[in-house]
Amino acid sequence: MNVFVIPSWYPSPSFPSTGIFLKQQALLLAKERPEWNIGISTWGANDPRFWLIKSKPLEVLLKLFAKRPNKPKDILLEPNCSELFFPAYTWTRKIKNGNIEGIIEANRKNLQRFTEVFGKPDIIHAHISHPGGFVAMKLSEELGIPYVLTEQMSPFPLPSYKGDYEKWLLPPLQNAAAVLSVGENLSEELQQFGIATTPMVNFIDMDRFSPNSNDPQPVPRLFALGRLEGQKGVDLLLEAMAALSDQKWKLRIGGDGSDKSFLKGQIRKLKLEGRVELIGGLSQDQVAVEMKSCDFFVLPSRHESFGIVAIEAMSCGKPLVYTRCGGVTDQLDERVGEACEVNFQSLQKGIKRMLENFSAYKPEDIRKFVEDRYSPGVAVDHLETIYRAALV
Repeated sequence: MNVFVIPSWYPSPSFPSTGIFLKQQALLLAKERPEWNIGISTWGANDPRFWLIKSKPLEVLLKLFAKRPNKPKDILLEPNCSELFFPAYTWTRKIKNGNIEGIIEANRKNLQRFTEVFGKPDIIHAHISHPGGFVAMKLSEELGIPYVLTEQMSPFPLPSYKGDYEKWLLPPLQNAAAVLSVGENLSEELQQFGIATTPMVNFIDMDRFSPNSNDPQPVPRLFALGRLEGQKGVDLLLEAMAALSDQKWKLRIGGDGSDKSFLKGQIRKLKLEGRVELIGGLSQDQVAVEMKSCDFFVLPSRHESFGIVAIEAMSCGKPLVYTRCGGVTDQLDERVGEACEVNFQSLQKGIKRMLENFSAYKPEDIRKFVEDRYSPGVAVDHLETIYRAALV
């Protein structure tokens, strides 16, 4: 089977962690199905070199009249998995629809090159309804290739689409052969718009995220990871940690985002310098090191479509303190950690209990919880069933 993947989010040099799980899942799909061919179509969606920002007109002019920073390029990631790149600028949807025609053309060019090497795709798998799902819909109409769409937008629709979701989000969802949802909350949100969904889990590289034995440390080590944006609840986590200043702990927070300066100020205001460290964006290998080195992981999000970082931590055998924020947290229980409400008081209580009890959790039991539900083998078998149903 030939699968053409169109991810709305994808890593770039400036944002190496954005959409990294979509890239990793394509690689795992290729590994689990070596007889298949996988193409990942990219155009610079998360690369600032291809953003035209209306508040920076001089920068826009320089970009438009300069040579494009990259030419079309294909990288063979695995013998049966190719990353295809054709550059396209992105700008606000308020002006000429955000260059959606240019983005469609970039993906068309990528699909043509994939076809020349591997043959015509049997199916297109888009991730997130815009722009990836919208592009998949247009290519499907043009070429007669069915597409499935995994929605990960959280909440749905995102606030930035409130005024035009009927134009950009609903058509690709309504026309997909199958819509895959990664969480119960997201499924319920989509159902409000008349979209039927099929459950689908995100899956991870369990070889990379594997348990190891840590020597006991005098100060418990906590780790959190996510974009530094309001949705991820890092501000709630800092408030909770400030309320636990009389306890022994160290907290490392991975990720980047627009709230970084605000959070640095909050750390100073709460007198958490020296105990809390913002360590920036991390590669997958660096994430694995941090996961393996911590005593437990904290997921303080206000809302999650899935929350794949929690799965990565559990795959390393680490217990969790997590908010009931949707996504994977709907499927967790006391065997893997402490559940909290979305407020800093509840987080404080959950973290306090975990500081007292984290050594009682058995890494092998937490790891098995992941193996039974989120291993690549289980997920890819399910995904193949969805693909084949779409081809009928």
